[in-house]
Amino acid sequence: MTSSAKACACHDHLGSARATVPDDVLETLAGVSIPTISGILRRLGYPNTYLARLVPRTSKQAFVGRAFTARALPTRKDVAAAQGGAASLHRRAFETIERGDVLVIDARGDVRARVTGDILATRLKYRGAAALVTDGAIGDLAAMQAVGLPLYSLGLTPVSFGEVHVMADLNVPISCAGVLVMPGDILVGDPEGVVAIPQAVAAEVAAAGADTESRDEFSRRKVEAGTPLADAYPLSEKLRAEYEATRGAARGTRPS
Repeated sequence: MTSSAKACACHDHLGSARATVPDDVLETLAGVSIPTISGILRRLGYPNTYLARLVPRTSKQAFVGRAFTARALPTRKDVAAAQGGAASLHRRAFETIERGDVLVIDARGDVRARVTGDILATRLKYRGAAALVTDGAIGDLAAMQAVGLPLYSLGLTPVSFGEVHVMADLNVPISCAGVLVMPGDILVGDPEGVVAIPQAVAAEVAAAGADTESRDEFSRRKVEAGTPLADAYPLSEKLRAEYEATRGAARGTRPS
């Protein structure tokens, strides 16, 4: 079996075809914190979704979007030569990403060469990408601040992509920071980092996350007002009833 056939077989076996999680789900997730999302995913049986050690590199540190995945391998002269000019899968990722997508690059944790500099990142911004996330490195950090795009990486380096990497695949299942990311999965980032949400549970996570954030805000207000933690966090039976009544009134419905 050829390498391309193997890639296709892997693609089919893992069921990685992109699906479209509705925009309203993404809008809800934008208001949910990384710790909340991570906790909900663990309860649902997804313990490995946080992309550990990735650092936000610009002042733009919040995003939500669908994964456009890219897989980089160690470079080799003949393979790199075959990807010259318009055949470059690396550049194709930046030229074909869709609005609202997050470019997620599996660089195998190798930070010896950058996956992007400021010019390619500017192209992502122009095309409406939500962010770039990689377990590799980025470069041109000072110039990146003016791009206005959330960027999360494991490292920083001035060394160019082709000196260490060659892009092998686009929109296939990848490992980024030790987490399986499928094309179309939902990535959410904030100052604490990035989490990947499987498409199948994105709506459930969004609904549970919105409720958790609302309940936690209620707890915070009670603690600010002097309520002991034993009653406010988690909510006592009495405060839970008050919370449900407040939430029901806000929705214009009776509490269940």
